[in-house]
Amino acid sequence: MIDTTADQQGLTISAQRFACASTQKEMMQPKITEKEWELPGLRVAVVSDAKSFSLEKAEDGIGVVYAGCRR
Repeated sequence: MIDTTADQQGLTISAQRFACASTQKEMMQPKITEKEWELPGLRVAVVSDAKSFSLEKAEDGIGVVYAGCRR
């Protein structure tokens, strides 16, 4: 189950596992760490209690995975 709320302070996503993916076209030179994503035109600060974080390369893009988390 994923619970999401948004307000003027930001976006909160609550889930036990969160993953997102994007194509290489959109991710020309991403700077992605566990605490911050720097994408073309968008900077994301991440606060999470995840037990693990990983970047997974795919044939047509990249996956960002936070596992074992509640938020």
